[in-house]
Amino acid sequence: AGSGATTLCRHVLWAFRKSNVRCCLVQRITDYTAKQLLDLRHYGEDSENECFPVLLLIDNKNEELVQNLIADIQRQIKNRGIIAEKPVCIILQSKRTQDAKKHHHGNPTDSEYLEQCVSDKEMKWLEKKQKELEETG
Repeated sequence: AGSGATTLCRHVLWAFRKSNVRCCLVQRITDYTAKQLLDLRHYGEDSENECFPVLLLIDNKNEELVQNLIADIQRQIKNRGIIAEKPVCIILQSKRTQDAKKHHHGNPTDSEYLEQCVSDKEMKWLEKKQKELEETG
């Protein structure tokens, strides 16, 4: 039982499907993934420098694979001579972890993390509900 992060990320992709942002769910990261992402970004566009970003969902992948993909994307951008004023790729990474703060990498302005936690008010409600259920049977 997860916190619903993958579902939330998929809803974000769905919400952006009709915008100018290209949406993509990566099932498997390969040596060709970065090239494919930039090809998707440029598809049907006149200039690689004027494209909208790709909104990319990476679900529960090994951190090393994700970091390698980011490096590959940066390499592809340099090799293609892309000079973009907008982001080229926005990555939504859903990763299961016990301590999100501990696993949070990078500059806080470049990345954000969400964590599941129960507030004191929610905990009291849950305890009350558990007691009610135990009493009724």
